[in-house]
Amino acid sequence: MNDYGSSQLNQDLNFSSSVIYRLPWFTDSGWTQRAFGGWEFSAIVSFMAGTSISPGLSTANHGLATRPDVNPSVPLQRYHGAHPYTDTALGPFFSTCSFTVPTEQTPCSVNSQQAPYFNGSFGNAPVGILRGPGTVVNNVTLFKNFPIKGGYTARVRGELFNMANHPNFNSWDVTLGDANYGYYTGASDPREAEFAVELLW
Repeated sequence: MNDYGSSQLNQDLNFSSSVIYRLPWFTDSGWTQRAFGGWEFSAIVSFMAGTSISPGLSTANHGLATRPDVNPSVPLQRYHGAHPYTDTALGPFFSTCSFTVPTEQTPCSVNSQQAPYFNGSFGNAPVGILRGPGTVVNNVTLFKNFPIKGGYTARVRGELFNMANHPNFNSWDVTLGDANYGYYTGASDPREAEFAVELLW
């Protein structure tokens, strides 16, 4: 059993940037400036790499194993976009045949000198050998403050969350033996729009 590998907190890339910009429209004084000028634009963009994931094991008769064995005949590959064999964009997102159940060995015969391969097998797949999907955040906001007498201010605000409608998968199944093994099982919200009017004082 190999307990040496990348931590689940390992994340190679974590970039975030934000901007606030006052739009240079209708800067002259007058009703046009009060109605159409003074709009502000803000945006937040983040790119985060996926974290390390350890494969699991959930099969009958796997003894003391908690992780599968690495299959040396099938190199581990990460699939992006459409799967090369199933031609589907939703998985599997890695080569599932790269892992095998430790107890799936040739049974010992009466004349064999090979020791039984059951309770003493723990699986040799290292921790953190898999990499989860990355996350892309792109939110934008357009807003304007309208001063009102008496120290009150009305703010009109429109927002787009996940503006590019990028799929951000947030759950997956990497447990060999599960029905969804190798597939993404959940994702964050798609593009959402919000409009609001606020009263500030």
